[in-house]
Amino acid sequence: MSLAPKIKKKTNFSFKQCERCGGTFGTENFSPSTSYFFKDGTLPICNSCITEFLKDADFDWRAVDKVCQWADIPWVPKEWERLKEINTPENIWGVYA
Repeated sequence: MSLAPKIKKKTNFSFKQCERCGGTFGTENFSPSTSYFFKDGTLPICNSCITEFLKDADFDWRAVDKVCQWADIPWVPKEWERLKEINTPENIWGVYA
């Protein structure tokens, strides 16, 4: 009998389907998450859909904070603003996450 802990390993994938838009994308289009609720270690919604949500909210801090809480990613407003200055709106979420 082994005393090693039985910890489930995260599954790797080459392509994943976004639960919001239904598109199939590679791993680079899904943000990582340490949340217990996302078994494969990535969010179920693609970065493009998250960016669309944030754009609709005019990148309001409350909206960004809400997404960060859902994704189990720390919300650091100062870092968000710094990255916002050097990135385009289309890729800010992917860079921040």
